[in-house]
Amino acid sequence: MWNFAAKWGCSEVEDVRMAIATCVLEHLLEHHFARFFPLAATLARSNPQFARTVSSCWRFGQAEEPANALALTGLIAELRNDA
Repeated sequence: MWNFAAKWGCSEVEDVRMAIATCVLEHLLEHHFARFFPLAATLARSNPQFARTVSSCWRFGQAEEPANALALTGLIAELRNDA
């Protein structure tokens, strides 16, 4: 699932990125935050399209836990400042 999210989350098409953010990446972070957040952060820092995908994610499940929420919120702030 990560390869799918990484490929299509870098799309030039905004609707595709939003679909990946809300239908795939949010749920990977919801259930497997520790496994997928570092991958998402690395790709987002190197790819502006994926940065937009990550920035469109809401927090659910494990992504709502205080330390994880802080990490995700901090990454989104970092990505928006770099834009």
